Amino acid sequence: MTSSNFPRRARNTNSGNLLLAADTDDHIRVATNTVHLDPSTPSYVTLPIMTPSILRG
Repeated sequence: MTSSNFPRRARNTNSGNLLLAADTDDHIRVATNTVHLDPSTPSYVTLPIMTPSILRG
């Protein structure tokens, strides 16, 4: 799920409702993301490596 590729992909409205629910604009909630910069609480992103065989399915 991603809202950055809507309407091609299902969006996440952050409503707390089940995924793919028929949420309306009234259900949409702004997401707040935090990036931790302190060495004791570092943030990180794990990105998968997509090979051609995975992309073909």
